[in-house]
Amino acid sequence: MSRFSNSESDCSSIFGAAYDNRISQNSEQLVQNTQQQLLPQAPKQDLVNIVFTWNFGGEQVFLIGSFNKWAERVAMKKNGNEFTLLKALERGVHEYKFIVDNEWRFAPEQPTIRDNNGNINNYIDTSHYAPVT
Repeated sequence: MSRFSNSESDCSSIFGAAYDNRISQNSEQLVQNTQQQLLPQAPKQDLVNIVFTWNFGGEQVFLIGSFNKWAERVAMKKNGNEFTLLKALERGVHEYKFIVDNEWRFAPEQPTIRDNNGNINNYIDTSHYAPVT
């Protein structure tokens, strides 16, 4: 074996299995990086700004909906008798409800839909709204 050999088999016999594993990992990483560069990148999240309003009184109003998997109550800001919230949403159809003084409510003047359990929710279709800039 030549003292200056750099063939993989010579290096493997000199450095052992650790060398083989490192070469294999580096090769796999190179392939992944190349694939990521060649594949089209997914578009960034397409968000639209929505102003939610509640005009039917209450001391404390929260918004909850399908946009956060019905898991998080988002506090709305009170200004006189009106509560508002500016929220960025992904494009699509979103169902939502208002929690007014711990009571789940829908706004009768906003579009409504009945869910699979028979509950009436408000909804908004943001498919054609202008994106957040």
